[in-house]
Amino acid sequence: MAKVVERLENQGYDIAVIAEITDKPDTVSKYAQNLWRHYGNRLSKIMPFNQESLGMVLQKAADGYDKVLICDAKPGNLATAKETVTMPIWLENPYYNVFWYKIDRNGIKKAENLRELYWQILHA
Repeated sequence: MAKVVERLENQGYDIAVIAEITDKPDTVSKYAQNLWRHYGNRLSKIMPFNQESLGMVLQKAADGYDKVLICDAKPGNLATAKETVTMPIWLENPYYNVFWYKIDRNGIKKAENLRELYWQILHA
């Protein structure tokens, strides 16, 4: 994933992390440190959410952009994101396969691996 993030950042993409974690400052700080260790300064921001606030956080992240893509392993988050983002993409995860078939998948792209994810983002 680090190579995908690096390539997208080099092509001018603004990459934010919207994470399903508590918004307690200590937790967000530790999470951010871990992400910066893996991705360096390629991430523009880290925004925590809980299930009740996902739509609001997505709207805040999307403000000011013409095109907004989201990649998530959890199909339910993508179903919520369809209302806000240009293209939700499910990065296939066998753990969540059962949930993939329980949601309205119209408008949600599917990537089976990182190469396919990268291609879908570039051709969005």
